[in-house]
Formats: sequence, structure tokens, C-alpha cells
Amino acid sequence: MGIFFALGKHLYPHKPEFEGYKLPASLPISKIYRILPSNYMPIIKSAIKKMHQDRARTQNNEKTRAAYKKAVKTMRSKPGLETLKAAFSAIDTAAKKHVIHKNKAARLKSHLSRLTIKTTAPKTAAA
Repeated sequence: MGIFFALGKHLYPHKPEFEGYKLPASLPISKIYRILPSNYMPIIKSAIKKMHQDRARTQNNEKTRAAYKKAVKTMRSKPGLETLKAAFSAIDTAAKKHVIHKNKAARLKSHLSRLTIKTTAPKTAAA
């Protein structure tokens, strides 16, 4: 398996000289779609577009997921009001983009709030 170019309904290997295939010399670059891995190669143009959209959305979701996890980890290691605000913002963004469920977002915010209260509350002497 290699990497293939998609041109309409035809597949062309990424390195034509190795496979014995040759791309037509008159083929404009604009007619060749993006390079796609050969383990999943849709033939229909709309399916190719859908695959690209899914990849882009997956990358965006991973960025959002990493941002909220990093914010939560930072909050747990250094509890404070500033880190709490950053964590809430990241969690709300992840919930808004449906990366995490809204109830999970609420649960995380509740846990982090309790952690902040526990660590920043003034300690009174036991009587």
C-alpha cells in the first residue's frame, strides 16, 4: 500500500515510476486532488470531500480536547482563581463544540471549584 492521487474515478500512485504507472503529461495540477492514503480511498468526489472534512474536524477536536485537558491538569497542579478561570473557559469551549458532554463539563467545573475552595479558603484555628 502506498499513497495515491485521485483523479475523478481513477487512482494514480504517488510514485508512478516505481509502480509502472505514469500520470498523463497534459494533466494540470488543479485536476489532481489531495494526496490520500491508500488504505481508504473513496472514488466518489463527495466522499473524498467528506473524508477531508472529517480529517479537518478531527484535528480541530483534538486541539480542543488537548487544550481543555491541559487546562484541567494545570488547575489541579496549581489551584487558583486565574487557573480556574482558564480551565472553565477551556471546558466551556469543549462542551460548546461537543467535544465533551455538557454534563461532563458541569461535573469537571464542580470538582475544580471545590478544589479551589478547599485550597484557597482561609484556615481557621480549631477551637
